[in-house]
Amino acid sequence: MKALDSLREQAKSSSDLTLKANISTLYDSLLDLKAAVLRVEDENTELRQALRQQTDSSPKQNQASGQDKLLLRRRRRAVLSGLL
Repeated sequence: MKALDSLREQAKSSSDLTLKANISTLYDSLLDLKAAVLRVEDENTELRQALRQQTDSSPKQNQASGQDKLLLRRRRRAVLSGLL
C-alpha cells in the first residue's frame, strides 16, 4: 500500500495521463478487492455460526462438520481465486 501511495505522489507531478489512469485503475481494483474480502469474511462468519448451531443441536452431526469446514475452505479459495 505504501508503494502505491508513493507511486501516486510521484504521478501527481507527472504529465503522463496514461500513468495517472493506470494508477487510478490500480486503486479501483484495490477497493474492489477489499470489498470482496469483506463479503467473504461476512459469509465466513455466517457459515461458522450455522456450523456452530448444527454441532450444538446434534452430536451426530460432528462428523459432518468436518466436511462442512472443508467445503467452506474450498468455497473461500474459489471466491478468492476468482478475484486474482
